[in-house]
Amino acid sequence: WESTDELNLGVDFGFMNNKITGSFDYFIRETKDILIQPPYAAVVGGGGNRWDNGATAENKGWEFIIGYKGRTRDWTYGFTGLIYSFKDKITYLPESMVTAYPGNIEKNILGRSQTSLFGYVTDGIFQNQQSVDAHAEQPGKGIGRLRYKDLNKDGKIDFLDQDWLGTELPEIEYGINADIGYKNFTLSIYAQGVAGKTKDNGNKFSMTTAGGTALNWGQDVFNAWTPTNTNTTIPALTNNDANNERRPSSYWLANAAYFKLRTVQLSYTFPEKIVKALKINQLRTYIIGENLLTIKDNKGADKFYGPDPEIANQAYPLTTKFTFGINLSL
Repeated sequence: WESTDELNLGVDFGFMNNKITGSFDYFIRETKDILIQPPYAAVVGGGGNRWDNGATAENKGWEFIIGYKGRTRDWTYGFTGLIYSFKDKITYLPESMVTAYPGNIEKNILGRSQTSLFGYVTDGIFQNQQSVDAHAEQPGKGIGRLRYKDLNKDGKIDFLDQDWLGTELPEIEYGINADIGYKNFTLSIYAQGVAGKTKDNGNKFSMTTAGGTALNWGQDVFNAWTPTNTNTTIPALTNNDANNERRPSSYWLANAAYFKLRTVQLSYTFPEKIVKALKINQLRTYIIGENLLTIKDNKGADKFYGPDPEIANQAYPLTTKFTFGINLSL
C-alpha cells in the first residue's frame, strides 16, 4: 500500500467589515511506496507486467486568495483573485525503478519532478562547413542542420549528452473573478492562466518541418534555413532526417504559458412589477460566452505552435460556445 503524511497550514482573514477577505494555505505531503509498473524486457512477454512499490515523492504548494466586494448606489461589485503554486520531487527510488523515469546512466530523476523533461540541448544551426568540421562527432551533421551541445566534452554527441530541460508543471497558476451589477443587470467574468510552463510541442513538427506526403505543413516551413535565409531557428527542409532531429531536445520545447477568458455572463432580472403582472415569482434572462479568448506565446524560438497550450498537442482549440437562456420561477 501507498502511505502518505501531510501537513496543512492555513489562515483566513477579513478587513473593513469583511469588504476585503482572503486566505492563505500551505501544504507539504510525502507519499511512500508509490505504486508503479516498472519496465521489463519484451522477451518476457505479458507476464512481466506487474505493480511494485516504488518511489517516495514530496509534494508541496501554496494558495493565496483575496477578494473585495462593495456597493455604491445602484452598483454592486465583487472581485476575487487566486494564485497558487505546486512543486513535486522524487526523494527516493529503488534501483529497479530508475529506468521507469526519464534519465540516463549518469543522471536520474532523484531530486526532480516526475514531470521533468529530458533530452539533448540544441546549440543553433550549422552555418558553414567550417563549423561542421569543428564540431564534435555528430552523425548526420551538416550545413543547415541542428547542432547539439557536447555537454561532457568527449568529442562526440551521444546519449550521455542529454540533460534536464525543465518540467511540465507551471511555476504559477492564477484566476480572476469579477461580478459587477447595475440595477437589474449583472456581469460576471472569469479568467484563468498559467505561467512558467514548458511543454513538448508536437505541433511544431508539422508546422516547421516538411517531409512525407498527405500532410498540410505550416507556413513556417518558408522560414527554414537556406543559404540566403540564415537568420532563423528552423533547420533546412529535408526528406531524409539523417541528423535524427526528432530526438527529444530543447528544440521541441515551447513556452506553454497562457491566459484565457474562460467565461463571460450577462444577465438581466426583470423588475418585480413585471413579474407580478405575469403572475410568476421570478424571471431572468442571460447569455453566456465560454472560451472567448486565449493569449499565448507567438514569438521567439520557444513560441507555442498550435492553437491552445492547455491541450498542447491537439490540432483544434477548445470550442467557443454561446448560450442563451431564460430562468422562470412560477
